[in-house]
Amino acid sequence: MTQITLTLPDAIVAQLERQIKQRNMSLDDFVLKLFSDALMAEPVDALPFPENHTDSFPSLQALVSKIKATPPNPALIIPPTQTLAAVVTDWQTHPAEEADIMSAEWDRLWAEFEREQKIIDQADAIAEGHA
Repeated sequence: MTQITLTLPDAIVAQLERQIKQRNMSLDDFVLKLFSDALMAEPVDALPFPENHTDSFPSLQALVSKIKATPPNPALIIPPTQTLAAVVTDWQTHPAEEADIMSAEWDRLWAEFEREQKIIDQADAIAEGHA
C-alpha cells in the first residue's frame, strides 16, 4: 500500500471529522471509502456540465433525465434506526413541553448550527472551485 500525504483546508478537515464521528469510522477507513466511492462513480468529464461555464448548460429536462438515470450511491444511504411508527409513538408518549428548551439555549443551538453550516458551505465552495 502506498502512503500519501494531503494538505487540506481547515473547513474540509472539520467536515471530515464530523463525518468520521457520525459514521464511527477511523480516518483511514473513511478516506479509503471516499476514494473508493469516488473512483467507482461516474467520471467528472461525463457529467452534463461544461468545464467552462461560458457554454450553455443542458436543458432542464436533460438534467432531470440525467439525475433520474443516476443510480443511488450506497455510501450516502443511512439506514433508519427506528420505524416511523416507533418515532410517532415516542413523540406521543413523551410530548414536548414548553420548558423543554429555553430561548437562550435555542439561540445558542441556532448559532452553532449557523457556524457549522458556514463551514459546510465553505467546504462545498472550495470543492466546487468557487472559493
